[in-house]
Amino acid sequence: MASVELSKNDLPKLPNLGRAYARMGQTEKAAAYFKAAMQSRESVDLVLADGRVMNSKVAAREAMASLQTRVASH
Repeated sequence: MASVELSKNDLPKLPNLGRAYARMGQTEKAAAYFKAAMQSRESVDLVLADGRVMNSKVAAREAMASLQTRVASH
């Protein structure tokens, strides 16, 4: 997926883009962004919307698990 390749170096954006695609129902694109964040050699700390600080890989893993749960329940 070209968009993941272009954004791969911007770790804070990957989980957020995945969540945006998940909200739009585009689960394959969402999963691609979550996987890119999880597979990155680096990680960063993210400040989440609720004020919590979380590692980008952890955030991506949690988001992927939530996505898989949602997909399985439909």
